[in-house]
Amino acid sequence: MVGLKESIAMCNTKCKPILVSILALFISGACLKAQKDTINVVNYTIEVNLDVASHMLNAIQEIEWTNPSNESVDHMQLHVYYNAFRSNKSTFYNETSDLPEFFKPKDCEWGGTDIISVVTEGGQEIISQCKYINTDTKFTEDKTVFYIPLSNLVPPGGTTKIKMRWKAKIPKAMVRTGYSKDFFFFAQWFPKLGVYEKAGMRYATKGGWNCHEYHSMGEYYSDFGKYKVTMIVPKDFTIASTGNKISEEITGDKKKVVYQEENIIDFAWAASPSIALDVQRWNNKVDIIYAGPTEHFEIRHKFITSVMNGLDYMEKYVGSYPYKTLTIIDPPMYGTFCSGMEYPTLITSLTFRFLPTGFNSTETLTTHEFIHQYFMQMVATNEQEEPWMDEGITTYYEGRILDHYLGEKTSLINVFGYQIGNGAYNRGEFFASGVCRSGDNTMKSWEFPKGGYGPISYNKSAIWIKTLEGLIGREVLDKAMKIFFDRWKYKHPCANDFINVVNETVKSAHGNKFGQDMNWYFDQTMKSNFLCDYEVSGVTYSKPSPAQGLLSTIDSCIVDKKPGSGNIYTITIKRNEDMVLPVEVKYYYNSGKTEIEHFDGNFNEKVIDKFTQDELVKVELDPFDKIHIDKNSINNTYILGSDSHKALSTSLLVSHRIAEFIDYLTLIF
Repeated sequence: MVGLKESIAMCNTKCKPILVSILALFISGACLKAQKDTINVVNYTIEVNLDVASHMLNAIQEIEWTNPSNESVDHMQLHVYYNAFRSNKSTFYNETSDLPEFFKPKDCEWGGTDIISVVTEGGQEIISQCKYINTDTKFTEDKTVFYIPLSNLVPPGGTTKIKMRWKAKIPKAMVRTGYSKDFFFFAQWFPKLGVYEKAGMRYATKGGWNCHEYHSMGEYYSDFGKYKVTMIVPKDFTIASTGNKISEEITGDKKKVVYQEENIIDFAWAASPSIALDVQRWNNKVDIIYAGPTEHFEIRHKFITSVMNGLDYMEKYVGSYPYKTLTIIDPPMYGTFCSGMEYPTLITSLTFRFLPTGFNSTETLTTHEFIHQYFMQMVATNEQEEPWMDEGITTYYEGRILDHYLGEKTSLINVFGYQIGNGAYNRGEFFASGVCRSGDNTMKSWEFPKGGYGPISYNKSAIWIKTLEGLIGREVLDKAMKIFFDRWKYKHPCANDFINVVNETVKSAHGNKFGQDMNWYFDQTMKSNFLCDYEVSGVTYSKPSPAQGLLSTIDSCIVDKKPGSGNIYTITIKRNEDMVLPVEVKYYYNSGKTEIEHFDGNFNEKVIDKFTQDELVKVELDPFDKIHIDKNSINNTYILGSDSHKALSTSLLVSHRIAEFIDYLTLIF
């Protein structure tokens, strides 16, 4: 989302369970590299009937699951996310006790799912043996994790099937999903299997289900599979969906539409008589499907161009997009609460016709959600436990793509004489948040203190990835990201897997320039709440002392009252925060000459004496903007004889407030 993502890293199925356990202990929680595994671990066949008048879904669902582990499994755990909106006793509502009343359902606007029947592959009805469980919290009335016992153990590599009947009350649209008037958006709408993590996968030391409750922060984690979904809706409704449409049939006043896709981790769809479709093809490979109200058709190019730019860029620098469709849902104004999300082959975005050219909020949101097709959909990290791995990486590429196509200084705002780039805004949003030290990127999504999740998972992560690019070079980082994508596509990597790829790539490109590995960098950025601020705190000037003393023979003394030639400058650099990074200092002289010095950054205060025949006019720390994580770029520059810092600070503040106003508009509309 603007906040998703996941899949599977498994050992060779021939490895014995005891060997996997020993390896897991020896690596102390580090992640094992992926080997050959089945991509489609869980397959879904669903037929769902939408009753518009009662806001109900009635469904028949079959789940086929293949045990990816080296041990037998005796039960399943499923997410039943709609039950987060069942009452104010759910985990979600307990964690959002301060949610404004405006966002809370009224009367019969609540939603939820009742599972009516669960039948095993052998035909046994076991609904009476199933139950809701708490996997994270003590909120015992939460019903978002469903436990299904299996009468027959599923052996390693074995497959089992269950059939379910369920019905759901669709909630009033508020958090990603639901209905508003005649617009229905279905996200996290069906009972969905958790991820069975075997020993050695991510941080697991023994096999078990990873199936968290629906928390107020963070998103989702699920396995790859094949989906075949049949939707039955009123015949005048338009459907926009994950996957490829394979059939459509109208009978009486009903329409039956079938979509399917494979190698995906989720399935979402929208239905409404108030949206229409427009299809454009990218590179003769991908159908980009715009789904929005007809009054938005005149500006649909904002969405389509953004996605095409994203496809071009990500294919060049990361990897190929393997699916045949990419659907963009632009909800009607009254469906806004369903906007700004990402699902396999489908994203939701938002626009405002009244915004002038140069306010690139639509392009920003659309680009962000599209990038999630790579980092959460294909490289399927656990965004509940490690949200930076989808949101941070996505925000980093969001900045790169927008700056590339819309200008580094103008990619977010270029209007009324004010300009601001996407990367600059991410910096401002993080450092102005007031929660910079409230957590680090090792925290689970629901563990962040109030207000900390977004700035740290999105902004801070993007900032330190951008800084990593500055230190090791964009070409080296691009190589690392391509390796990371290729190695972990259709699998479930963790942070250690990312670090391992960076370490091996940097070692190959730079040898020991940065030490034995880059762990020192990740320890300070990813794994701590350290901040960075290097400052040119002062420059003093003096002339060399006149020549005095017994300069020729001891019989004569010269007293020269003329000052010596040249200039002496004393430059003081300070490290004001915890983080230690290599820094560069550039000196500018009135002759046009420049000079660069490199320092390891491991000092509290460093005094540099410069003797020069030229006049020093400016001293600049980090002249190539490598250290994006430096919180105060204003104090990086010292102009001799100038008091320009205050004016620059005011200009940046005004630009940031304008950008915040755009975010505010995006929220309220």
